[in-house]
Amino acid sequence: MQSETMTRVMHEVETLTSSLSSDEKLAVAAALTAQARQERVNGKASNGTLPSRPPPDEVAPNRQQELEWLKQHSREYAGQYVAILGDKLVAHAETLRELDRLIEAAGAKRPAITRIKAQGETLFAGW
Repeated sequence: MQSETMTRVMHEVETLTSSLSSDEKLAVAAALTAQARQERVNGKASNGTLPSRPPPDEVAPNRQQELEWLKQHSREYAGQYVAILGDKLVAHAETLRELDRLIEAAGAKRPAITRIKAQGETLFAGW
């Protein structure tokens, strides 16, 4: 279901592009697609939620350094969410929302994010 804003924008786009050729309309669509992909890569989500995963045409980085960091430092951050880039801690927080804010403030691009289980904590995966 489209939001009222989305419906209004779609109507405006149809009106503004009605006189364009098919090639020009495809160029507009390509520009919007490129913009959306770049926002996704940069970790921006327009609705305040965490961004969805990056487009499939991007290669996932090797996370060996992040895994090593976790082995060495996980006890220090038990019960918290952490963002790691290479062998450096970008941010840590009690909530994922707070971590996302800190990552954005740090300007980090695509850090590894995980929650470190607290000692004695039982993980719950849902029903």
